[in-house]
Amino acid sequence: MRLSCVSGTDKPGVEIRMQIQNCYFQGFKISIETEIKNGRATVELFLPPLSDINADGYQIYLWDAGGEPVFYAHHPAGEEDPCILQLQHPHLWETGSDPYLYRLEIYGADRQPSVCVPFPVRELTFMSGKGSLLNGRPFTPKAVYYENMRDLIYMEGVPFDEQIRSRLTKLTGMGANTLLIGDSAGISREEYQTLQTCCDSLGLLLQADNGCPDDDVLANRVLGKALFLSNGCPSAAYYLQRARWCTRSFVYIHAGSLQRQSDGLYRITVYSNQQRVALFVNGVVFGFQNDGPEFVFQDIPAKRFPLLLSAEAGGCNMSVTCYR
Repeated sequence: MRLSCVSGTDKPGVEIRMQIQNCYFQGFKISIETEIKNGRATVELFLPPLSDINADGYQIYLWDAGGEPVFYAHHPAGEEDPCILQLQHPHLWETGSDPYLYRLEIYGADRQPSVCVPFPVRELTFMSGKGSLLNGRPFTPKAVYYENMRDLIYMEGVPFDEQIRSRLTKLTGMGANTLLIGDSAGISREEYQTLQTCCDSLGLLLQADNGCPDDDVLANRVLGKALFLSNGCPSAAYYLQRARWCTRSFVYIHAGSLQRQSDGLYRITVYSNQQRVALFVNGVVFGFQNDGPEFVFQDIPAKRFPLLLSAEAGGCNMSVTCYR
C-alpha cells in the first residue's frame, strides 16, 4: 500500500493530515480512507470501474483474524460513490505487540478474488503543534529510512519476500515502528504489496518520506544502510540504536571497539538499554558503568590474549573472545 497525505482544517491554526492507502493486488488498485470515531471505524473503499459491462458489481467481504465474517457488501457496477465499510468496536492495528490484521476480499466480474490481502484498521493523522497520532493517540515514530527500496535487498538468489521479512524482523527487534522509503522505482506492484503486508504483520508503519508531514520524524530518522553490514548482519550502529529504542532488556559488547591505550591498558564499549552494566574480564568482575546507552570501560589489563570479556545488565549477558 502506498501512503500519501491529504490536509484539511479542523479549526483555525490547526492542520490535520490524514493517511490514504493505495492497495495493489494482481493489477487491481483500490484507495482506502479510514476514520475512527466514538469506538467505530468507517472505511471508504474507492473501487475502479469494472471492465466487464455485464458485471453486476463487486462482492466485498471482511474477515477477522479468526476467519469469522464481520462485513459484507454488494457494490453495484455503476456506483460512483465509494463503498462504505463500518465496524463497531473494531480491533485496531497497533505498532509493536498488537499488529492486528483483518482480511479483505473483493470479488469482481469473474467471481474470482481481485483483492485478497491482510487488512489493518487504523487511522494515522498529523496535527500541527501536536505531532503524529495513531488511532487518535500520541504516537512517537521510531523511523528507519531507506533512500531506495532496493537497499533492503542484500543477497542475490534469495527470494524477495524472505529477505524483506528477515530485514524487517531485525528492525522491529531493534525497536523501530516506522519504515520510510524514499524511492520505490524498479519495484513491481506485487513486490511493494509484499513489503506492505510484511510491515503490517510485524507492526511497522510504512510511509513514503514525501508523504510524512512530521518534520521531527524526517530530522530524527535513522539511515537503514548504516544498520547492517554487507552480508546482512547487524552492525554496531544497529545495536547502539537498539539500546536507544528497544524496551526489551539486552546488552551487547562491541568487540570491534577494543583499543589499546597509550599506557598499554585497553578500553571497550558496551551498548545496553539498562541503567547499569557490569564487565567481567576472564571471569573476574572488572567494574561497573552507569547511564548508557554507551558504556565505555577503560584501563582493562590484558597480559595475554585471547581475552574473554563478559557483560551483564538487567538479567542479560553477552561474552566475546578478543584476539590481538
